[in-house]
Amino acid sequence: MSMHYLIYFLVIIAGFVLQRTAGDLLAIYGREPDFLLMVLVFLALDLDRIPGTVAGFFVGIFQDLLSSGLLGLSALTKSAVGFLAGWFSRNDRRGEFISFGLILWGSALVHDLLFYLLYTLGKDLSFWRLAVHHALPASLYTLLIGMILFSLLPVGVKERLKRQR
Repeated sequence: MSMHYLIYFLVIIAGFVLQRTAGDLLAIYGREPDFLLMVLVFLALDLDRIPGTVAGFFVGIFQDLLSSGLLGLSALTKSAVGFLAGWFSRNDRRGEFISFGLILWGSALVHDLLFYLLYTLGKDLSFWRLAVHHALPASLYTLLIGMILFSLLPVGVKERLKRQR
């Protein structure tokens, strides 16, 4: 059991490295794919709701500590995503391409809406402007890169997601 947690930890570290390196290289109009969110969704699907929430908190708090943004904002939004994605961990189709994509996109959209709503709290921005100009493009870009990476995963990793609990 502890070996699994070591692997999860290394996957999270790889997500941080990808976010700091490839995220900048792949940025389009200031939007980067959220590699940490991709990793979190994958882990939450493998673990379940509560471990997914805990993983989301730790991923988010480390992201907060490494950024100059509001401390706790990423921890809150990533925790919510960990719970949401973990909710689907009992779905026996979660390891399939389309199912994973829908879960990833829904999680990314919820994350980005929640993040931008809280980040701009008190500013004169409408919900629809945030959704259309910020959350929707960011979540679709995360989905695109996430699905490319998912298709490159070894079959054994995808089979792990498909297994029944």
